[in-house]
Amino acid sequence: MKKTIIIFIATLSCVTCLSQSDKKNEIGVDCFSPIMTSSMKQYFNDDWILSPSSNYSRKYYSIGFSASYSRQLKGIKLGYKFGIVKRKVEESNNYDYYSGAHYFVDETYNYTQTHYLNSIFVTREETIKKLALRLTFEIPFIYYGIGKSDYYNRTNSDYPTDYVTTQKQETAAGYSTGFGATIGLGFELFKNTNLGIDLSEYILYSKFSKPSKGHSTETDILGNTGATNFDITYEVKNNYSQWGYSRLVPRIFIAVKF
Repeated sequence: MKKTIIIFIATLSCVTCLSQSDKKNEIGVDCFSPIMTSSMKQYFNDDWILSPSSNYSRKYYSIGFSASYSRQLKGIKLGYKFGIVKRKVEESNNYDYYSGAHYFVDETYNYTQTHYLNSIFVTREETIKKLALRLTFEIPFIYYGIGKSDYYNRTNSDYPTDYVTTQKQETAAGYSTGFGATIGLGFELFKNTNLGIDLSEYILYSKFSKPSKGHSTETDILGNTGATNFDITYEVKNNYSQWGYSRLVPRIFIAVKF
């Protein structure tokens, strides 16, 4: 990742050297969905983990924000972008069932993760009155941080039975890089200020090689069900590398020229 940052800084330095003082600059901020391929689902599942019941609830967000700088050079813009994606899941479930006895289940699941985006891009923009149509080509580097999950389950019954199961896991970090294309439409809100939407797709090489780590426990609170308590720490090896197309990535942006 350090080499990537050095390359980005060197590229920006070259852009500044080649540019003339009368060329326009642009800074922008945008809001976007995570950049990931469908084959990453084993690492970044957007679906629910717990089996929904009538008392199931879920709070979920997965959203990114980025800032960019670009410089006008002979009809095109060259620029750099940095962004962060925050993903968080909170699920809870409470239900009962019969299986020789009346069982009551209380369970929760929480997950957090952060993505980091660095990219170099080239944009061609055509303006018609207050509308701006832009086409962008991008070389991204996305670092997917460790995903941390926490599962809790307490099951008791009138048997009597009462036991607690927990699982904490750190899903391995990894990265993606490749090429992306974006088409966007902006509207001039004020002089030199555009608000608009983008739609992007990427072809990415993704790699995850570090092991995932976990810790599971089960405790028989009453000690009379015959169940065996356990406390296990484990590792899961990962050897995942693949080229693939990303899902479509929508963005809302605001850009200011100066």
